[in-house]
Amino acid sequence: IVLEKTGISKYFKVIIDGNMVSVPKPNPDVFLAGAKGLNVNPSNCLVFEDAPSGVIAAKRGNMYCVGIGEKEVLPEADFCISQFKGWTFKSLIKNLL
Repeated sequence: IVLEKTGISKYFKVIIDGNMVSVPKPNPDVFLAGAKGLNVNPSNCLVFEDAPSGVIAAKRGNMYCVGIGEKEVLPEADFCISQFKGWTFKSLIKNLL
């Protein structure tokens, strides 16, 4: 609903939400379903997450995770940003490697 209301759903090839899996985060099923739907190896996925349980789920799914918030709150994230402004895909990847 949020993607449709904001007009950005056309930019997503696959949309998976928590209602489509039987076990919620921190279980990685929701992220693994997304990777499977895209036919992408989980180790090649990048998750943006603002909740501790979501960060844990991403890491349990063997995915890279950018925490949206403070590192103290999201310590399992590979690194954290406070906002998207000023970041490019290239700069995000550089920080992960």
